[in-house]
Amino acid sequence: MKRFDLRSQQSIAWGLLILIMVVYTLDMSHQAILRYDTFKATAFDLGNMDQVLWNTIHGRLFQFTNQAIDWYGPPTRLAVHFEPIILPLSLLYVFHADPRILLVFQTLALVSGALPVFLLTRKYLPELPILAALMATAYLLSPALLGLNIFDFHPLALATPLLLYAVLALTYKRYVWFLVACVLAAACKEDVPLTIALFGILVIWKYKLPRLGIVLIVGGILWSLLAFKVIIPHFYPGAQANNFWYRYEALGSSPGAAIVNALTHPWLLFTTFITLDRLYYLAGLVRSVGFLPLLAPEWLLPAIPALAENLLSTDPKQYLPWPKICSAPIQTYLAASSTIMLLLFLSSCLPPFMARAA
Repeated sequence: MKRFDLRSQQSIAWGLLILIMVVYTLDMSHQAILRYDTFKATAFDLGNMDQVLWNTIHGRLFQFTNQAIDWYGPPTRLAVHFEPIILPLSLLYVFHADPRILLVFQTLALVSGALPVFLLTRKYLPELPILAALMATAYLLSPALLGLNIFDFHPLALATPLLLYAVLALTYKRYVWFLVACVLAAACKEDVPLTIALFGILVIWKYKLPRLGIVLIVGGILWSLLAFKVIIPHFYPGAQANNFWYRYEALGSSPGAAIVNALTHPWLLFTTFITLDRLYYLAGLVRSVGFLPLLAPEWLLPAIPALAENLLSTDPKQYLPWPKICSAPIQTYLAASSTIMLLLFLSSCLPPFMARAA
């Protein structure tokens, strides 16, 4: 059977990519809106974000009034999380002030992450363009991404495609766009800069860019320290400026006490947090991408903060089968590590295969 030439394969690959992105956008937008229309969406978080964006566009920055079973603090989002990306997101309500627009926008943002996965695969394996479309499809069909998409609206969800675009920009040596993507991702939530700081280690190690890596490490740590130690405590004054610490009280009464306990009583980490539920959660994450990240575990280094946030929590919603918004940064590096590992494997196999086919 006559093989397609490379140009025809590229055209087919782009067509498949566009098709799967359109189908995903239409279906997941419908599913997210249907969940809202059937009263399955929650007041905290979708109702909370609806209020915050509406108030912000009307000059009352970051304000909301609805409370939740685990939130009794001041009526401002800055006392909960530091998410400056809310400021540009509020412009969505210039067009139409309705929660549905947030659900559709979140779907569009997540589906856009298929493009960097496609382009990264095509760059390293130009001989197999259709594989690029298949990798993008695998990204979109990941259970973690689907759960992230359908569960209300969270600024953190935007970090997934932004970090993928950061990896793409770094690969193509577009360092200004790389930094822009990193800053936008950091603006999605106060703990994302820690992920970026650890990504700086990979930039030094894998890309041999020490100055850029140091900028990420220092900038990421300072950003998170500013958020955790200055901004959030300023808007939520009191002895405990983190209303969600109850999820981690098994480690200690405060973050400082938790660090001391982990150093002086390390067995607590094993006796308390190594459970079948948590192991199943980890297995589910890597299983969704064919266990390929286990062959390139260094690419999971930036996911350590998000993994720790989920695994050390006593709230089962963070590690049991559930739409895991906290897994957003993890999803990026699962996609990146599995893509890179598959590319390395196929790159080693491709030359002799192509030689036999010629």
